Amino acid sequence: MIKLIHEDGSTEILKPKEKEQKKEAKKKVVVNWTDEERPKSIPKPSNENAKPENPDNDQSLDTDQENYDQIIVKMGEVYRHKQRMANHLADVYETAGLERRKAVVEEIKELRAQYNELFHLKDHFERHGVFPEQKGQKPKLTDLQKHELLRRRGNVSANISKAKNMVKKYQHNPEKLVKYQSKQASLEAEIEEIDGLLR
Repeated sequence: MIKLIHEDGSTEILKPKEKEQKKEAKKKVVVNWTDEERPKSIPKPSNENAKPENPDNDQSLDTDQENYDQIIVKMGEVYRHKQRMANHLADVYETAGLERRKAVVEEIKELRAQYNELFHLKDHFERHGVFPEQKGQKPKLTDLQKHELLRRRGNVSANISKAKNMVKKYQHNPEKLVKYQSKQASLEAEIEEIDGLLR
């Protein structure tokens, strides 16, 4: 038996069967409406498994999924090769010369970097459903919306400040001075273009 205390202070003793009946009464009632019966205030449930109506978009999803599958296969190949090289390093550690060991270590480092790059692509696709944009493919400024332009302007402005500080820091190093002066000039040109688009 269970003693139930109500908010008004009254008590009620429930037998196990009554307890189950009260639980059943509290359960949510699910109604399957037909389109004609459904009141307008109740929205239709979304079909999460529905395919997109745009056939071009459907093809790009297939292509992305194929790329994802290829990345998974490539990650496995790179990982196995990296493990073989690590085992090889252990085998040749005492018998091979220093140059050979360095070459094996460098190859392992390259394989690790390749694996990490593939992992980040896979992870981004799993989180967002698309692959990240390539670093060399910045969106055109004319394609950005106002809030994106404002954000970009803030980033460029901060980078200009950093470039100015680097120019001051490397006054006595001509190579780096030229590098940061050209970077500062290109960033200033970009901010002028953004300002022109914001007007």
